[in-house]
Amino acid sequence: MRVTAPHEWFTQSGLLLAVIASIGWATLGEIQRGISTDCVLLYPGNRNAITSGMNGRVAQIFVQVGPVVEFDQPVARLSSHELDRKVRIAQARVEALGDVADPVESHELRLARTDLRELAAIKSEGQLIVSNVAGEVMAQELFVGRAIEPNDVVSIVRTADPGMI
Repeated sequence: MRVTAPHEWFTQSGLLLAVIASIGWATLGEIQRGISTDCVLLYPGNRNAITSGMNGRVAQIFVQVGPVVEFDQPVARLSSHELDRKVRIAQARVEALGDVADPVESHELRLARTDLRELAAIKSEGQLIVSNVAGEVMAQELFVGRAIEPNDVVSIVRTADPGMI
């Protein structure tokens, strides 16, 4: 009496070989339980963009990535050709009004001198970009000499997430 036909031995041999291979791999093999990759670690908290409200070139940078900035703390100082042009126009206006003004100062001349003083003070101090939030500086897009337009993002500040404290 035959239990299997000769051609069925191939099938049974294949199954036996698969079982032996599975047992061997289970005892000697290894399953990778982790992976290694480059990544960016994001800390909890809200990210806020500090933007410029004016145009100009970065003349001075006050903060770098990492430290904490306070609300209304200066981040950078800009120099502006537009402001220089406004000062020159105000100087020309004061000179023109001074040439035609009567001995008693006119109201227009006083206003023009006030405007000139204000513009000159802003120019000498430089235009500041200030932080609109308090938090940690996470990224910065500034370098001395960079041209800045209104609403350009200059820094990213992470504020503490109230749910994480």
